[in-house]
Amino acid sequence: MRNRTVLAVIGILLIFTESHAQLIRGYGFKVGAVSATETWDSGEYIDVETQYRWGFTASAFLEVLKVPIFSLVAEAQYAQRGAIVSFHTTAQDGLPRNYVFSPRVDYLSVPLMARLRFPMSSLEGYVIVGPRIDFLISTHDDNFVDPSLYKFVHFEIGLSAGLGAETDSVLPVHILAEIRYNSSFRDSFNNKRVRIRSHSLDIMLGVRL
Repeated sequence: MRNRTVLAVIGILLIFTESHAQLIRGYGFKVGAVSATETWDSGEYIDVETQYRWGFTASAFLEVLKVPIFSLVAEAQYAQRGAIVSFHTTAQDGLPRNYVFSPRVDYLSVPLMARLRFPMSSLEGYVIVGPRIDFLISTHDDNFVDPSLYKFVHFEIGLSAGLGAETDSVLPVHILAEIRYNSSFRDSFNNKRVRIRSHSLDIMLGVRL
């Protein structure tokens, strides 16, 4: 009786392990650069211009569903975003003032994306799209005229969409390259006079095991 019980438990564990092995397609890591900017809506309060700011990104991902052309990708990504911001205003003495600062906003981004794959001879192209939640880690800027005003919301909801290519299994690991656009559905910052919404482009290289 005891032997039968042990064999039954072993059998259940083997079935459970095999089912998960069939579910997981792979996992891996990506690193790259972020080109980020912000859209400022300040009405007549200040005249604002923004430019793209470069930052760093790194992520770990898990890909599931072993079906021919479709899979799901869950990712945990560290991303440095922000913008180069210049604005023009009038001081209390009536003289114009110009300010330029380059705030960096660090996020932990958690996207859940559908991946549609297109097999080719030695590469596999793919389209990736899905929702994303960004958790604020920190903000950095020593040149801002009043850093106490530059307080972003603790989390954002957005959408990520991109294109990529991955090598076949000739190599010990799969090498991939990906470009991805990220847009937010809500304001990153809003103090009733200034509203800020962020956008970014990720350019990444990675491996899938």
